[in-house]
Amino acid sequence: MTAKPVANNVAAPADGAIFHAGNNERPLFEDKRARNVGDLLVINIVETTTGSRKSSSSSSTANSINAATPTISRGAGALAKLLLKPFTAASTTSNKTAGAEAGAANETLTGTISVTVVEVLANGNLVVSGEKQVALNTSDEFIPFFGRG
Repeated sequence: MTAKPVANNVAAPADGAIFHAGNNERPLFEDKRARNVGDLLVINIVETTTGSRKSSSSSSTANSINAATPTISRGAGALAKLLLKPFTAASTTSNKTAGAEAGAANETLTGTISVTVVEVLANGNLVVSGEKQVALNTSDEFIPFFGRG
């Protein structure tokens, strides 16, 4: 957006004095500040972004197997041997898994941008517009600014 030209249809009153009643462009005891179309302002840019992420997971499994051989008897002597030495098998397995993950990011952008007054509203607020080119690594970024205040 470009600056709008100032309308030149206002004529100064011819009252013959140094101070004109309708002239409030630059009061005698006031700091110079932007108040007309085409005046420049400097705006401070301060932006901070913070983000974080956390996650965790866990799982566990347990298995158990028990087995015994059947007893076979052919007589009293064979039965006695099997009873004295029984054969059994047992197996147990267990798995446990746990994991945790975390991430964080912080970004800060600071700087200034020069803007131009493009319109003065009826209540005295200014409409400003400007753009700044910022080189980040291998790319050029344009930061446009437009606002009323």
